[in-house]
Amino acid sequence: MTRRAIHAHPIVTACLRAAAPGLLATLCAPATAQLAWTSAQRAGPPARYGHALAADLTRGGLVSFGGDDATGGRSADTFVWDGTGWNRATPARAPGARRDHAMAFDPVRGTVLLFGGEDAFGGDSAETWAWDGTGWQQLLPAQSPPGRHGHALACDLARGRVVLFGGDRAGIPLGDTWEWDGSTWTQRAVGAPAPAPRAALAMSYDVAGGGVLLFGGLAGPGETWRFDGVGWTQLTPSLAPPARSHHALATDLSRGRVVLQGGAAPGWIPLGDTWEWDGSAWRSVGTGPAVYSCALAFDLTHGVTVLFGGSSFFRIHAETWTWNGSAWRQPATATVPAPRGRAASTWDPVRGLLVLFGGYDGNFLGDTWTFDGLAWNPIATPSAPPVRWGSAMAFDRTRSRAVLYGGNSNIGQWWSDTWEWDGAAWRSVATPGNPGARYAHAMTFDAGRGRVVLFGGHTNPGLGNDTWEYDGVRWSRISTPRSPPARFGSAMVWDARRQVVVLFGGYGASGRLADTWEYDGIDWTARSPATSPPARYHDRLAFDDARGVVTLYGGDGDVATLGDVWDYDGVTWSNRTPTPAPPAREEHVFEYDTNARRFVLFGGEDAALTPLGDTWSLAPLRPASVVDYAPGCAPPGGAAPGLASVPYRGLPWLGGTLELELAGLAPGQGAWLQLGLSRTTWNGAALPLDLGGLGMPGCRLATSVEAVAGLAGSATARRLGLPVPNLPALLGASLRAQGLAAMPGANSAGLVLSNAVEARFGGR
Repeated sequence: MTRRAIHAHPIVTACLRAAAPGLLATLCAPATAQLAWTSAQRAGPPARYGHALAADLTRGGLVSFGGDDATGGRSADTFVWDGTGWNRATPARAPGARRDHAMAFDPVRGTVLLFGGEDAFGGDSAETWAWDGTGWQQLLPAQSPPGRHGHALACDLARGRVVLFGGDRAGIPLGDTWEWDGSTWTQRAVGAPAPAPRAALAMSYDVAGGGVLLFGGLAGPGETWRFDGVGWTQLTPSLAPPARSHHALATDLSRGRVVLQGGAAPGWIPLGDTWEWDGSAWRSVGTGPAVYSCALAFDLTHGVTVLFGGSSFFRIHAETWTWNGSAWRQPATATVPAPRGRAASTWDPVRGLLVLFGGYDGNFLGDTWTFDGLAWNPIATPSAPPVRWGSAMAFDRTRSRAVLYGGNSNIGQWWSDTWEWDGAAWRSVATPGNPGARYAHAMTFDAGRGRVVLFGGHTNPGLGNDTWEYDGVRWSRISTPRSPPARFGSAMVWDARRQVVVLFGGYGASGRLADTWEYDGIDWTARSPATSPPARYHDRLAFDDARGVVTLYGGDGDVATLGDVWDYDGVTWSNRTPTPAPPAREEHVFEYDTNARRFVLFGGEDAALTPLGDTWSLAPLRPASVVDYAPGCAPPGGAAPGLASVPYRGLPWLGGTLELELAGLAPGQGAWLQLGLSRTTWNGAALPLDLGGLGMPGCRLATSVEAVAGLAGSATARRLGLPVPNLPALLGASLRAQGLAAMPGANSAGLVLSNAVEARFGGR
């Protein structure tokens, strides 16, 4: 294997060649702040266009993948529609970010098939992927269409084939026809007549007329065509939809109709007319969302055609619409908790849910809710804690339980009870000894030591400065040499990167506080950062797993109710307040969603102490990520080395360091990282490349190799750090890596490969 010159992305090239970040920094201005608020009131994927949507006829529902978001960033997320709302899927592997790809149901495999699309570098993908309801699998057929975007796929249910036509490859429109039979692609040699080469077309199965129906597209003004598995026939109905491109078709299997919606007329004028094809004629049937580059699919379980997203020139959409054959409707707004402040909450990383209990909305509340990142769900339980506000909750990761303690009741009683939530029911826990009756205390879980930590609050004797720990059996008071002054309404969280508990602010004898303290399980230490947030209480802290920082939001300040955002890296606080922003508030819910890697904000009270009921998310516009996309190869009876980013600090943020760790090595074993820019081709060969001919049976090279870095040392896990320049031009760019390890006896070459990962540069 030889190394070739790097031409794909000049700045990534410079990074790979280890150019000095100081020199690169002179090429562009530093990247600006990337955090942004997004309203999460309506359940659904973020706004996007150029995505794909297909019916999963095996499991029911619809599957959406990819597209471009409102910032122009390419997506690689998977969402599943269940008839009432969207659920985000988090598969271990997924196709790379892309837009203008196509998806259709594969009746042979019973999966959803994805082909092609334009990747983050503008390249045309020729990858084939399958979604089985749980995860994505890349398929490696013996033959495949050339890479492209803007093409169309349709399932011919009668013949058990998926048909592909057209698209764009490097600016050249295509007019080839391919079929997928469940295992490979076959190009169909169709003679005249045939549709002219085109992109941005749409196709769907024609139940009544048979075959696959094609309409419109660029260079295909208003033509209607049918493919019957042998050849194409142009249909000439007396009435037809106006010419358009970037529209969508879907087959209503319950009524035997092909539904057409949206698209762009010449001049990028969005169209909102709805048409139906009955096997022989088009009929105008109404008006719906005026969007193009949207996605459309039929939900067989619920008998409606579903449209999501799209663009209308100046706006990118996130709306979901359904068509029942007579009218377009938006699904009813998802149920949400009543507006409230002073609720207890925690994030459950085991079940991927935010758990909320109680609070105050003018009444004392005792209801339980969960939020899965998209929708709120009320939980009915046979038993639950009595109504309360000002209690605290933390998630015990050791025992997979949410722990709730204390609070204030509707009769002025301060609770001293301990409750646990196991994901299905509440259970009152009788503990030997406890911190006593209190409310407005701070609580978090120290995952390093497996303890819930509690500090301060309103207690019967007055304000507390006592520290307690709960191990799942008993509460124990911890005597520390030093302690923060007594207070209530402070914020506290465990910093997983630095393995300490961080506390900020609250209200003490001197009023609102602005001090930062850290607890290591033995003692409290006062910190003196050069910059610090203004004094406040009833604020909230959460730890950002992806960026490796503690983040603060809101609270009651000396002058006003606050809505600012601050990051703490263990050295200093940095103001990260994005605009626009939600209304300022205190006594709110603020948790970090470890699945979607974003903060969730709910409720609280505004400056007038009015309860709020809005839900927001806070995340980088272009997040950094390291995603596994191809498996490694293992020696007989052993395991392949594992490649991943270093937890809490290893993601490729601009101005930071991409830290990759290759684990599962033998002491003294030689190891290297292969770094590249492409996951599809290298030196003219298609990837993944079978290395069986080089004495490595079962091993597939899944990245091009522009650079190789040796991993010195004798440890079983070794790391490589790559500085990432703080350059806006790097946002969204990708770097691929795959480990290579010497393993004598594993095969004739004595080498094995790790899994391959794709690192995407982001701004924090």
